[in-house]
Amino acid sequence: TAAAYGLLSSVREAAGLAGQGALVTSRSDMPIGAGMASSAAGGAALTVAALGAAGLLGPATEADLISWCARAGSLSALRSLRGGAVRLGVEGGRLVLSSVEPGIELSVVSCLVEPGPKRVTSSDGHVAARQSPCFEVFREYSRSAMDAAAASLEMGDLSRLGAVVEAEALAMHGVMLTSGPPIVYATDRTWSVWRAVTAWREGSGRLEAYCTLDAGANPHVLCRREDAAEVSERLSALEAVRRLWRSEVAPRGAHLLPRGKAVT
Repeated sequence: TAAAYGLLSSVREAAGLAGQGALVTSRSDMPIGAGMASSAAGGAALTVAALGAAGLLGPATEADLISWCARAGSLSALRSLRGGAVRLGVEGGRLVLSSVEPGIELSVVSCLVEPGPKRVTSSDGHVAARQSPCFEVFREYSRSAMDAAAASLEMGDLSRLGAVVEAEALAMHGVMLTSGPPIVYATDRTWSVWRAVTAWREGSGRLEAYCTLDAGANPHVLCRREDAAEVSERLSALEAVRRLWRSEVAPRGAHLLPRGKAVT
């Protein structure tokens, strides 16, 4: 992409390598452009790999990494620079990262229901969203939602955390639906998963799990780590679900592997 090319050009210039080429090989286990945060993971990985190849990674501070990574085209990528539960904020006009200490062990089970790339990219969606009459209201709401989510996570209150993330996801998609022109990411398959998770939570068996969405059709289900196996089993039985990925809070952010070691 243009952003990736710009990042590489800036790194080459800073390292005194202007005019030299770079071969970039990228592999992702997640679908690209499908609301699965591939741009966040890819942007952080490219930043660290480029700085490492240019000999600039060793002396780089976290503030330096943030500055470089912001050029990769995805602000979400900044959170992938640090391990643990990470919050992105602004202090004194600068982008900064802060850690949130979870009071509960969580898993996220991501569901592939629509494998193709989404019709409207996130970049185009950001532009269109500003035409929504709900945009400014959502900006204010999302700040308070972030505070509530961080506090709930620290307290280990899954019920409160789940309610916050579900409401915020629905509000974000409400902005998209009222954008100019309207953007409809979620599909019938999306909502069938959402309804099933709600039914599990509210039924007699009470399997506590909550849905959230990025800018795409593929839902992500939040649950306690000890419930992740059962949640995954139930999700895999749904007709709408084509594939699952289970993840936990990563202990490390984006980092270089030893030379010759394959990614697993």
